[in-house]
Amino acid sequence: AVVVVTVAAYLIDPGLIGPEYVVATLAVAVLTAVSVIVEANGWGASGSATSLWFAAFPLLDIVACIFIRGALVDVLPVAGLLVIFPIAWLSFAFPAPLMAAGIAGTALVTAYPLLRDGEGIDDPGDWSRVFALPIVVTLFAVATAAVGRDLVTRQRRADAEAERARSAQLSSTEATLTIRALVETSPDALAVFDLDGRAIVANEAAHAVGRKVGRPDMLLVGEFTEVYDE
Repeated sequence: AVVVVTVAAYLIDPGLIGPEYVVATLAVAVLTAVSVIVEANGWGASGSATSLWFAAFPLLDIVACIFIRGALVDVLPVAGLLVIFPIAWLSFAFPAPLMAAGIAGTALVTAYPLLRDGEGIDDPGDWSRVFALPIVVTLFAVATAAVGRDLVTRQRRADAEAERARSAQLSSTEATLTIRALVETSPDALAVFDLDGRAIVANEAAHAVGRKVGRPDMLLVGEFTEVYDE
């Protein structure tokens, strides 16, 4: 997003790309590269981007946005929307206090040009220019946090369902092994059939009965009386 804004600013007026702007964009580039490296190597707590110290990356991104927007505020006000990216990150992955710190930082993004030019924040118009973006960002952050909580809840439910399925599978396997051991060690003819009449488990005595009645495949179809007669 910073690259897009930078190209647009250069096409409008190359003079807008001053030292302050260059330092801010380089800071974003470095922060992005370092955050990717840190996450890829699992250097956050438990290898997770939700480690509290990892919040330094989006917070510093907001600081960079202060100077990027400050340089372009008169010709490219859309640069102020760059704060949406770090705010989304803070809202989605970090506790509410860190999200609030990010939102407070957006007020500095909008106030900086006024303070830099010595205009002050006196009349209602100035206050509107300072707080319109933070208010909109706050609504966006709350919505993003709600989506994040919903996804976490859904993931926990899915994990619980998966755990129940694993437990059921384990229980089923244990039951099958118990039945198999019982059948195979019994001197009597024992067999367990599925709903299609196929023998799931059968001991040698049962197979002997199957061979005797002409059913070596142990498949029960049609009338069963001849089996019982034998």
